[in-house]
Amino acid sequence: MEQDVNAISERFGSALQAASLRGHKKVAQTLLENGADVNSGSGMFGSALQAASQECHGAVVQMLLEKGAKFIPGLRTLRKAQLASQIL
Repeated sequence: MEQDVNAISERFGSALQAASLRGHKKVAQTLLENGADVNSGSGMFGSALQAASQECHGAVVQMLLEKGAKFIPGLRTLRKAQLASQIL
């Protein structure tokens, strides 16, 4: 059974975002090698780059930047607004 490396969970976003948030560089690298979208943005932590930055995981931040990650301004705020609109 093949897994979708870009599958999204409501809380953590993608597996790449979760790995980046926790500083798991090898896991993040494996996900990227298997097609994970480095600039995917969702979940409560925004993009993988924002998640790694938030927790000061410099090695993961550097790797994501080398793989083409871009800072997406306002993404986290946008996601909060989307979640809030679902509650209302």
